[in-house]
Amino acid sequence: MKSDVLLRGLAFGEGPRWHDGKLWFSDFYRHGIYTVDSSGKEELILGVPTQPSGLGWLPNGDL
Repeated sequence: MKSDVLLRGLAFGEGPRWHDGKLWFSDFYRHGIYTVDSSGKEELILGVPTQPSGLGWLPNGDL
């Protein structure tokens, strides 16, 4: 099995979850919730003034 690096530059990425075709994670020290797709494109989904830790979705799909 071969592994590839999708993303570099995380400060303290945690709580990775696969959802809707993307890898979602929180970054404690960059204060945000992010996604990364299979091409390595990172997207900030939500800036958080505090330090986010972990992720989850409600049954209705809300983060």
